[in-house]
Amino acid sequence: MVKITENKRGIVVKKCEDLKQKHVLVLGLGVTGLPVATVLRRLGNEVTINDRHEPADEETVETCQKLGIGLVTGSHPTNLLSDKAIDLVVKNPGIPYENPMVVKAQSLNIPVITDLELVSLLCEGDLIGITGSNGKTTTTEMTYLLLKAAYDKRVHLGGNIGIPLMTVIQTVKPEDYLVMELSSFQLAGTKALAPHIAAITNIYSAHLDYHHSRAAYIEAKMNITRHQTADDYIIYNANGEELPSLVTSHSKAKQIPFSSSRRLENGYWCDDHSIYFGDQKLFDSSIVTIPGIQNKENAMIAIAVARLLGVSDEVIAEKLPTFKGVKHRLQFLKNYHGVDIYNDSKATNIAATKTALHSFDKDVVLIAGGLDRGNGFDDLKEAVKPVKKAFVYGQTKEKLADFFTRLAIPVVVVPDLECATKEAFKTIHSGDTLLFSPACASWDMYHTFEERGDHFISLVTQLTADQK
Repeated sequence: MVKITENKRGIVVKKCEDLKQKHVLVLGLGVTGLPVATVLRRLGNEVTINDRHEPADEETVETCQKLGIGLVTGSHPTNLLSDKAIDLVVKNPGIPYENPMVVKAQSLNIPVITDLELVSLLCEGDLIGITGSNGKTTTTEMTYLLLKAAYDKRVHLGGNIGIPLMTVIQTVKPEDYLVMELSSFQLAGTKALAPHIAAITNIYSAHLDYHHSRAAYIEAKMNITRHQTADDYIIYNANGEELPSLVTSHSKAKQIPFSSSRRLENGYWCDDHSIYFGDQKLFDSSIVTIPGIQNKENAMIAIAVARLLGVSDEVIAEKLPTFKGVKHRLQFLKNYHGVDIYNDSKATNIAATKTALHSFDKDVVLIAGGLDRGNGFDDLKEAVKPVKKAFVYGQTKEKLADFFTRLAIPVVVVPDLECATKEAFKTIHSGDTLLFSPACASWDMYHTFEERGDHFISLVTQLTADQK
């Protein structure tokens, strides 16, 4: 079997040797499966991919045949684990640990990891890992922008942001940086990950249907710093008490806190006017051009990473204002007859929608709804003060309607996003903000939040076609 050892950067050859001439089962095609299998095969391993669905295209089948990768699809036959004497299982991060293949592998003491663990073992460059319940995509993109401005081709981007890490690491050199957005699904399977710089945007309750408890979710998130050393750095949100305490108990890395609510002696903080480190003013707050206090927090992480890696304040001041946001994350679409329209489809939980609503003062027309995960919406109570009217749809429409009715906020119940958008357009007036921020996952009607957001964008495009 493969021995997953404690990660020590620089011993790359030794790590690679432990990942040769093995029998590896890659569980799940998804976005990551084929890149993982390809790299492992090129290292000299016997590799089989197993997915319960048939391949979506012939190209995948042809690629596997060309590379000598086995492909078993249509079911999860657990006998694969014993018939081929599997040494290692690399699973798609989205596959739960209750999956029968995972359960069987663990019962046979076969290591089960995700692609992120392979990156920690194989990548020759410095790793920069960014996680958190909300804001990690925006923060990752901001960080990449600043580092790219300074170091150009030495900077690479991948992870949960939609770029398979195993595709990226094939071009990463020892002097390079790999900026990674990391989900709790990826982090849950790591035993050796030790990024040189780690960052945690915030911690809320999320993905409890996958992790089953808040404690398990938090433990997964803390894997980003658990194996760091005193030569590494952990950047974290110090607004509350929980995350600083978690970092102190889980990390040996140098701590760099940031806060949007209080002054820090040895950390980054901001007020309405400026961004500081300790007593030193660094930048005017106007350097962050996208709305919301959360984006100042995201920017402080990007600034902290950039400065740790030698990017000058002059470069930061020049490049950060050019950042206009991330698609589907409080994405400004257009002003239509005086109405600002935002797509926040990536708000797949209540905390994300709370953050979005805190970006606006009044006259918000909200579209929300989606997958019912069994939760209520009372945690939104304080955040919905700017909402003048709500349009709700999907599995959660009745729960949301009851919530808004109890708060005396006018609410319209419709079956789907198309109806919600069309009905909302009938009521909006100049000065309003139309905000699509679902507070729910997309899986009741869409495969991904991206597909959901793209549908909203197409609806807005159709409904604003009269604008000259």
